[in-house]
Amino acid sequence: MKFYNAYINQYLKLFNKAQDNLSALGIACQIPDDTAQQAVMESIYAYKAGRIADAHRLLTPVRDRLLDAGVEKLILGCTELPLILQQDMASAPEHYIDATDALIKKTVEWYFAHYPRHPNHQGTHHHPIAA
Repeated sequence: MKFYNAYINQYLKLFNKAQDNLSALGIACQIPDDTAQQAVMESIYAYKAGRIADAHRLLTPVRDRLLDAGVEKLILGCTELPLILQQDMASAPEHYIDATDALIKKTVEWYFAHYPRHPNHQGTHHHPIAA
């Protein structure tokens, strides 16, 4: 599937950059093999098609193999993955990093560092951001 390959290639370029940054911090990364990546994509497609149980069934063996191989944290880089693994994340949050959640937190942190709070004329704080 051409779209799948292009998507994976683009994702891997971004992942390689992130992997380089993590390696500089002394954090080793493990990339799932082609079969596991295909299962992840099939899981995402199933989720988008409304087949939630199938999505979870397809993704769980990939997660289990990574954890069994000694991976300490799974970075969930696609927005669908935390939705598919929502119950798993609730029961074992120490195994997961929701990349979207982390990005949002860092974005808000950056915003408030660059745009400090200023009281408006009624004494309340006003921040021009959308939720």
